[in-house]
Amino acid sequence: MSDHWARRWQKNGHDRLYVHGPDGVVGWVDLTTGQVHAQTRSSWSTAADRAVADWKRSHVTTTPATTSTSAPAPAPIASSRRGDGLFGALRRGRA
Repeated sequence: MSDHWARRWQKNGHDRLYVHGPDGVVGWVDLTTGQVHAQTRSSWSTAADRAVADWKRSHVTTTPATTSTSAPAPAPIASSRRGDGLFGALRRGRA
């Protein structure tokens, strides 16, 4: 078990993961960009990386394959060419 742990913080459009160690906060990760912000250069360690990876593994869900839920675009009622609109289709017996 690691002595580092992570807690998510969301406020005012920010989405961060704060990493805590035995002596307090060692830094945070911007979950939108993935950028790490360490309190000091020496405070971030492999244990902090492990805490972030463990948090992501337990909190990131898989999404099902995407299916299109939008309806197809409707066919145009009229076109710019003469005889191609609704009346042209009626004349040709297609509508």
